Amino acid sequence: MAFSFFNLILDNWGLSFVIFLSLILTA
Repeated sequence: MAFSFFNLILDNWGLSFVIFLSLILTA
């Protein structure tokens, strides 16, 4: 269960990073 929670955080970080990178490229 702890692994699933940790994996969920990594997924959220990855999504946030992609959005952040997209904002920089389009700025």
